[in-house]
Amino acid sequence: MNQRSFSQLDDDVLIHIFGFLNLSSLLRIRQTSKRCLAISQLLVVWKNIFREDVLRPRYPYPPEALETNDAGYLEFLTRRSCQLASFWLSPTPSSPRLCHRFDTRTSGTGISEIRFIPGTRAQRVVLVSKGIWSVVSCWDLGVEPSVSSTPSINPRKIAEWRPSRVILTGFAVNSRSEADGLFAVGLNRGGDHSIEILTLRAHQVHIDGAGLPYELTCIQTVETNCIPMALHGSTLIISDGARETHIVDWKTANTAVLQRPASSDEYELEHNRCLQVVLTEYHVFVVRAHVVELYPIPQLFPPPVESNSIVRPVMQFSLGWIDDASITPQLPASIPHREAGANLLPPISIVLRSEVNDPWSSDSSNISMYALKPSKASDLAILRYFAPHIWDGDQAKRPPYVQNPTLVASIPNASRDGVRSLRCPVIRSGRFGTSIWIQPPRRFGRDIGLTTFDVHSSRIYEDIHTLRSDDNEAVDSDMLVGAVFPGQMSSLMKRHGVYSSLDDKFKLSNICSAYTGSSGEAVSTSSGYWMSMDYAEEWGRIVLGYSDGTVMFVEL
Repeated sequence: MNQRSFSQLDDDVLIHIFGFLNLSSLLRIRQTSKRCLAISQLLVVWKNIFREDVLRPRYPYPPEALETNDAGYLEFLTRRSCQLASFWLSPTPSSPRLCHRFDTRTSGTGISEIRFIPGTRAQRVVLVSKGIWSVVSCWDLGVEPSVSSTPSINPRKIAEWRPSRVILTGFAVNSRSEADGLFAVGLNRGGDHSIEILTLRAHQVHIDGAGLPYELTCIQTVETNCIPMALHGSTLIISDGARETHIVDWKTANTAVLQRPASSDEYELEHNRCLQVVLTEYHVFVVRAHVVELYPIPQLFPPPVESNSIVRPVMQFSLGWIDDASITPQLPASIPHREAGANLLPPISIVLRSEVNDPWSSDSSNISMYALKPSKASDLAILRYFAPHIWDGDQAKRPPYVQNPTLVASIPNASRDGVRSLRCPVIRSGRFGTSIWIQPPRRFGRDIGLTTFDVHSSRIYEDIHTLRSDDNEAVDSDMLVGAVFPGQMSSLMKRHGVYSSLDDKFKLSNICSAYTGSSGEAVSTSSGYWMSMDYAEEWGRIVLGYSDGTVMFVEL
């Protein structure tokens, strides 16, 4: 077809033709003429590209991409999703687009917790520094969205909260951005413990000395000896650390108690502390140091707590001693809608960092992925099982998941002989099958090519700690590591000819070391170590808090 005849086609025909193009072809054809450029900027064109090039292969994407009617923004989200997929699926090691380290001016106080604030497009983070003078501060990262060049970043503090004469005992970020309360903070004031619900409000006038545009304000105080574990809308999840987990509506005070079975083993009761609580659509996971418990979503009752508001676990299992874990529902059978006949409950992926029971053992601990698969119960039976208070009749129903999780993949993480202790055991995972964690440094084998004494894990350490010859100083630092575990992304790896280092079960990626400076250069070992970390999978962004009060922002 010559240029003249092509130019005579009406817009509807061109839009139909553009519907057969993939992303790279569309970006090329839009450069041929002003008319092609104008048509390539239409919303209908980008909805089609997003559906075929992102949804169908199940690349990472933020949920708002399904709802936006802004063609320019959908173009950015589509190109960014393909960019992230390219990072994870590349057969050769990929470097992050940006590593930027900045000072939070907290007078050298370490950042014990750092989290992305939901609903901010991974643009805002909250930092918690615990010490004699505890501080909670919110920061806007000021990252300019870009897919064609290295993004710029201009972080600035937007709010700060400094409670006096208190010790911070716990912290949780609300998973729902539209909720009133943004944070739940556990406070100990001379033995009197409470939890304060904080919200972020704009200053009408900059009246504080720092000239910050927002302020953190307490909107509710919950008197309790428990510590906050999670916050979902007005639902506050708190734990006594031992036996009970309370689900509280902080607005109405309605409560339910998740209570684990009594144990006669005092050691187990004392050390099997609650590490985290994960609320999914149909159930509550309580992760303890040696056991994971599954509860149905409970009905809340007004206080005081009666027997009808006490809920027992419907199943529990042990995966050994756990240092940290990330529990994530996997993608549904079809996106954005489930296929007909698909099970209502998605499989659950559990990525954990295990502890070695024997402190004198030279065995390696592991980063392991387990899959918790739904039982063959029908959707109706599952709904009746998880919402018994809205059903009449028989309450005896079988557990919705297969009792024993299946080990999918395991990566040696640390050898007692060859690796120093880890200060940040946090693991973060996403629904697209990617995980981020911090790999501890090797005490021995500073020269490139040397491995630890554990021959079973040497191959992994060779992969993780293979650095450039000019990075010898970084070999002895913590390493930020990413992995694609079995799932939709890993099936794409095989399709693209990307094979992992062990049995094609995962792909490891070195991202950066703890000694990476603001421009990607190695800095001295006296610059602090990582204490905290968070990961926004759909945006490909990572934030890490240092012991010296600095923060590293990484964009994949």
